[in-house]
Amino acid sequence: MRLFLGRPLADLSNRGIALEDIFGSDARRLSSQLHDAPTWEARFDLLDREIASRISSARRPAGEVLCTWKRIVESGGLVTIRALVEETGWSQKHLISQFREHVGLAPKMFARVVRFGSAVDRLRRKEHASLTELALDCGYYDQAHFDRDFRAFAGVTPTELLSTLGSHGGFSSE
Repeated sequence: MRLFLGRPLADLSNRGIALEDIFGSDARRLSSQLHDAPTWEARFDLLDREIASRISSARRPAGEVLCTWKRIVESGGLVTIRALVEETGWSQKHLISQFREHVGLAPKMFARVVRFGSAVDRLRRKEHASLTELALDCGYYDQAHFDRDFRAFAGVTPTELLSTLGSHGGFSSE
């Protein structure tokens, strides 16, 4: 999204933003072209071209940011910030600043999201003997940290989330 929007994602976190605030005068042109397009297929083609154009002309993130993102994902959110700082050769402050600019979250928060995603996926697949075992396997220090992330990201405890799982492994709509 950083490449498409052309601005630091942290500037946009948790905010409603008008299209004109992001695209400037291009917003009016794009809106007009979308309105004038004769079919949905033509609109989607227009959007595909706009996205490709913006991404191809955007400033790419530094390799260190990409490597940090990859390491966090590959580790399941378990890599430490200290290890990432050592791998990049950047200061902790610079790493956090650059990562937040290009990803929209600080590395530590992104790691929490990755750990949470892994835990939810494993809950869905019923790959756990107990919630405590699942919490430890996903890198949580204890049940309290596990519960805190579930409340923060899902608004419910792991037990409550587990109870909403349908027999097919997905979440029920109730």
